[in-house]
Amino acid sequence: MQPTQPNPSDVQMLIEAFERFSGAGETVTRAYRELQTKVDELDTELDAKNRELATNLAEKDRLTAYLRKVLESMGEGILVVGADERVEMANAAAADLFGKTANEVKGRALADVLKSVFADESIAKQLVRRDGRVREGEFRLVEGEGARMLRVRCHPLTGREGVATGRILVLEDVTDEARTKAQSARTQRLAAMGDMAVKIVHEVRNPMGSIELVASLLARDLDSMPASLELVQRIQSGIRSMNLIIDNLLSFARDTQPRTQNVDMPTIIDQCLEAQIHLLHTQKIDADHRRPEGEDVRVRGDGALLQQVFMNLVLNAAQAMTTGGNLTVEYRPATLESNGEEKAAWRVLVKDTGVGMSAETRERVFHPFFTTKERGTGLGLALCHNIIQAHGGRIDVESEPGRGTTFAVTLAAWTDGADAKPGLND
Repeated sequence: MQPTQPNPSDVQMLIEAFERFSGAGETVTRAYRELQTKVDELDTELDAKNRELATNLAEKDRLTAYLRKVLESMGEGILVVGADERVEMANAAAADLFGKTANEVKGRALADVLKSVFADESIAKQLVRRDGRVREGEFRLVEGEGARMLRVRCHPLTGREGVATGRILVLEDVTDEARTKAQSARTQRLAAMGDMAVKIVHEVRNPMGSIELVASLLARDLDSMPASLELVQRIQSGIRSMNLIIDNLLSFARDTQPRTQNVDMPTIIDQCLEAQIHLLHTQKIDADHRRPEGEDVRVRGDGALLQQVFMNLVLNAAQAMTTGGNLTVEYRPATLESNGEEKAAWRVLVKDTGVGMSAETRERVFHPFFTTKERGTGLGLALCHNIIQAHGGRIDVESEPGRGTTFAVTLAAWTDGADAKPGLND
């Protein structure tokens, strides 16, 4: 049986089909290669995007850490308050103002934070408006001796499209600034008062001199009339008191200029105690002058002015112990800051066991014309304060009712080779 011969047309179709298959395979191969190339390009692009994203995240973290350090280093307190009136962030300065840590403040309602700090709710209410938002302005946080002033500023915190998302509160303790302003105002008032005092003194002294002269003549003529002489002597005593007040006014009004000299403080104290020995004995006051053993207590100052200071302090102590007590004077090494440097100094302590002072009296004790005594002028301690300030020193007071009073006077120590100008006692 003869084999069947293939149909030429079928063979041709098979050849064409094979060629088409081969062409399709090449197309698929070429497409695969193009796809592979595209995938490689996308991988490269994705890798670049990932690196860029990582860099951006690292930069964001760096900026966040930097901004946090900036906030933490600021002297003002910063509170970020959300729309729900809860604290979202607090820096260290803000936490310190509230006496807490930042974590203790975070997440709490702002009103609760304020109330928890101030025992008196009325103080907290001064800071908060009726709608619960914090007011802007300056507020006294604590009354009395430890009074503090807080300045509050509010800034809106907005998100996208300007929608408010909360507030930023800037809190600044301006206690020292307020005290400086008060001191400046007080200085201006005192300057005006000094000018007025000088004018009054000149107007009063002339007629008083005439009265004193006439009283002296009357006393001489009435020597044989004891009853009338006693009245004249009362006039003379009143004139001496008026002269003392006038002298104090003039001393207060003058610009004190100490003449520096080498002053031995124990000698000054001995002179003051000796001058008041009769008063101390009459009021049964024991004086204890504690000189430091082996120490040379010398200061830079004006001997006459310092004697005036400690004479006033001894008298003040005696007047606080009308029924007897103990007056103690002692010395302690100290330091004084001058031009940014700490220098050696001596602190002289004048202690009494008298009636003591209230917090209000301590606050005003160096104010001119403030006195708790019926016949006091209120100038003695004010003069002491002015004189010690003119020496570049300090005068402080510690006292409690019924526990006596301590005045501490700190003056720069004398150093060998220091320039000295002639003093009033030279």
